Amino acid sequence: MLKPLVTLFHLKTYRDKLVSTCLPEPADKEQKKLLSTWDGGQLREWRWSSLTEVLRALLKREDALKQRWQSNRFGKHGPAEGVDQALACDMFWAYARFLALVSGMIDAQSEWCEGCSCYLFLWLF
Repeated sequence: MLKPLVTLFHLKTYRDKLVSTCLPEPADKEQKKLLSTWDGGQLREWRWSSLTEVLRALLKREDALKQRWQSNRFGKHGPAEGVDQALACDMFWAYARFLALVSGMIDAQSEWCEGCSCYLFLWLF
């Protein structure tokens, strides 16, 4: 379910189509800006950091996407079917939030360890 959402936001043509079909005029400027940009990078399945970047960017857009997504207006081409499935699955969004929380804890631990050479020394031995 993650790949269609990443495809929807990673490719500019799909983002433009999302904004033009699912945001009626006058559109909420904040939602329009949020849905027309992507700061999550590209998903690399073998990289934890790419997953966390994608999830953070996606979770910022969750509410706007749930409010505005209209697959009948977007069309069935591209990632539409997968996006429908992801939006309908509460477990997907709960798991995405869980992974983002775990990532935050790992990042905080890493910053703590790397912040002082004495902590790094303790972790090595």
